[in-house]
Amino acid sequence: MLKRRHRPPYKRESFPSECSIKKHLSTCSTVANHLLMKISSILSIVLLIAVVSMRTVSSDEWNVGDGGLSRWQSDCRYVGDYITLKSSSPDQCGGVCIAQSGCTHFTHGDGHCYMYNAPDGKHVGHRGPGWVCGYIPSRAG
Repeated sequence: MLKRRHRPPYKRESFPSECSIKKHLSTCSTVANHLLMKISSILSIVLLIAVVSMRTVSSDEWNVGDGGLSRWQSDCRYVGDYITLKSSSPDQCGGVCIAQSGCTHFTHGDGHCYMYNAPDGKHVGHRGPGWVCGYIPSRAG
């Protein structure tokens, strides 16, 4: 005859482990609230870092170029998908963008003028020492 093994009853733990039937409901609620506060604090910090690291285009920070047709800044750089790029000098990049159909924003670096189409505006991706970025006010929103 086969012997049956004794198997301990299935033990199920709840999350968080402090919350058990033996403890009061207020303890479980306190633990859950504490956990939510920690998550909320972490998300707030991440959001703050994201906001601080991006700058929105503001008209009072920009130099005027190309006879008033473009605005530009030094040491900034747009990032993302560009529509085209052409070899140019930094001071020619605004004019190159003006001549390019659909170009609303531009970045110059490494001897190239990178052109973007963002009629609703574009955020400066990050500071780019030695780079130039700008936009065409009549085309950008």
